Amino acid sequence: MVLPWQTDTKSRAERPARTLNGEIAEAAQLLTIVLHCRKQAAQLQTCSGQSCVRARAAFTTCANEHAQSVLQALVKIASAKCPEEVEAFHACQRRMPGSKCEIEDLMALRCASREVLLSSQAS
Repeated sequence: MVLPWQTDTKSRAERPARTLNGEIAEAAQLLTIVLHCRKQAAQLQTCSGQSCVRARAAFTTCANEHAQSVLQALVKIASAKCPEEVEAFHACQRRMPGSKCEIEDLMALRCASREVLLSSQAS
């Protein structure tokens, strides 16, 4: 699936490796399209000229409205597919009550993101 904002014509091998947050963002964008904003994404892919301004605004609004749902989907995927990373997050919270355990949280989200991106390549 080509995401509406992907205009890069380089092959995947020619692109630089994803950054940690880039991988999470790409998976979140994919989930946003598939789960919530399919119509707006399709309009964005086919727009031209001034209609692109409206299409981008509609997609952005839809994505912002569903951001929490997308995050919840990534957490659910992490719980199902990334037991080691999720356990590391929970262990951190047990060791340091009140801590955000951001590194462990990001590692679990990154694992879930890889699962989403691998799944999209298989379809």
